[in-house]
Amino acid sequence: MENAPRTDRSLAKLSPESAAQFPKFSVIVPAYNEAENIRDCAIAILESTPLSVENLEVLIVDDRSTDDTLAIGQTLQQHLNDPRLKILAGQPRPTNQYWAGKNWACAQAVQIATGDFLLFIDADVRLKPAAIETAIATAETEKIDLFTCMPALGK
Repeated sequence: MENAPRTDRSLAKLSPESAAQFPKFSVIVPAYNEAENIRDCAIAILESTPLSVENLEVLIVDDRSTDDTLAIGQTLQQHLNDPRLKILAGQPRPTNQYWAGKNWACAQAVQIATGDFLLFIDADVRLKPAAIETAIATAETEKIDLFTCMPALGK
């Protein structure tokens, strides 16, 4: 099974020297009514990696939530004062086009993302340490442009 997925990847180690050569990475989180998840998701992303603002941006797009998702995100952004984190208030969906689900929020983030690589995750995902570095190492080692990771489900 030549194309079988590999699960034995060791976590990529990021040294100060390799960080300078690390590609820019944009993590995009579309969020609709995620007041219970958005804080922990954002913190998990930021704490999962030592990458600086030169190599990482986290774009959380509130998809016009009816709960406190946007306010919680904005408060977190002010409290953390981490330049890697950007909370965006999503725009209304175009009336002359059909957009369903989270793709409208993702499309808005892609328009401003500056990363060479884009990682789309849901707000209920918690990245583990070195997850971003491991994803990039996998993409570069395997010479692939697109892959999907299956998260481990918590109890």
